[in-house]
Amino acid sequence: EFGWLLLPLVPALVGYVLISYRLDFIQDDAYISYRYVQNFLDGHGLVFNIGERVEGYAIPVLNEREIRAGAGLLFLLMFIAILRVIFTGDFVLLKYAATFFLADIAIRVLVNPRYAPSLVLGRLIVRNQVPEYVGAPQKRFAWFIGLGLALVMVALQVVAKTVGPITGLICLTCLVFLFFETAFGICIGCAIYPLFNKGKVQHCPGE
Repeated sequence: EFGWLLLPLVPALVGYVLISYRLDFIQDDAYISYRYVQNFLDGHGLVFNIGERVEGYAIPVLNEREIRAGAGLLFLLMFIAILRVIFTGDFVLLKYAATFFLADIAIRVLVNPRYAPSLVLGRLIVRNQVPEYVGAPQKRFAWFIGLGLALVMVALQVVAKTVGPITGLICLTCLVFLFFETAFGICIGCAIYPLFNKGKVQHCPGE
């Protein structure tokens, strides 16, 4: 007998349906659930990526622990090479280290981070630790900075075979970037990323 009280809701319901049909919008986070369901129905289990049992995210992510371990390995290599230059004046090891650094960063940016030698070793080192996932876009931006520095360093040291203040400054900059990443978990390139990106930066280290 009180059904007439629901009549005012009818126009609102009709309006909601029309607006939903007109916008035809699906929140991107919903696709995470869709992907889990699709993989489950295909017989791969409740996974986002086939063969990887990790939490699903709305954006590409990377394991911060693995990246910090890789940064530590690169820092150690570069630090030893620079010490050799300081104490013996021999630049051979530094040239090899710079070339390896360039190749490693290039693989991260141009191929796939999974195949970068330092990250392969880093993944092996932290395999028993709980992953800490961070946003891949800001890490990729930081790696582009590293790639630029490495290109200049290799061009000057290996190709042109020159040594000067610019080469030393670039080496020092790379060491600082690597040290902050591995020691404090602070990605300087990631900190700069919001200045060049208008959207909200998601899944930063420490969140």
